[in-house]
Amino acid sequence: MSVIDEVRSRIDIVDVIGSYVKLTRSGRSYKGLSPFQNERTPSFFVFPDSQTYKDFSSGEQGDIFSFMMKKEWPEYVGSEAAEKVAKRSFDLMEYLFLLRKDGKLKEDWSVDVGTIGYHVPCHLKIQKIGFRSRDVMKRLPGAEITLVDKCSCMDGTWGMKTEYYELSKKGAAPLLQQLTENQPKTLASDCLIAKLQIEEGTGQEVLHPIEIVWKAYGGSVE
Repeated sequence: MSVIDEVRSRIDIVDVIGSYVKLTRSGRSYKGLSPFQNERTPSFFVFPDSQTYKDFSSGEQGDIFSFMMKKEWPEYVGSEAAEKVAKRSFDLMEYLFLLRKDGKLKEDWSVDVGTIGYHVPCHLKIQKIGFRSRDVMKRLPGAEITLVDKCSCMDGTWGMKTEYYELSKKGAAPLLQQLTENQPKTLASDCLIAKLQIEEGTGQEVLHPIEIVWKAYGGSVE
């Protein structure tokens, strides 16, 4: 069990968020007023079964870690500027997804990107960001995406250590097999550490999704 999993298993998200928000039971979930913006009707929900939350008024969502970062970090720093930064902090592809949702993303793509084998990294799952990279890439001209939700077995620098190197390679085999079985034109991952594992195991360059978006606009990736 990882440290993150151990912390998560010992903490009840309802208890923690309940210290910030007055929660009332609503079926299998709990609801309350948004802790991120002012509202009169409760649109903030906490889900004990999945240990996650969703704020329908602001769009914020995630697990206990993302809640504490967005809620506690501005208080630790103690400035209005830090609070503004916290409210506007997004993963890169999450930000593009939200821009498109608001009709602000230019979609004048001119280049077909073709088939893509896309690896979903663990940090996006931990942060409950979801498949925003896939959601953006599938809008690109000619995009055919195979999403692979398998571990790269790098675990930071663990897979680079001499004593764990071969074990790491063995553990990553299912990921490499599924990424390449349809012989996609391009391999992609949001994780630069997973990129090293995939490139070594396949001999094929791995691009970040934003690089594929840039190519669709007609840009070059060198």
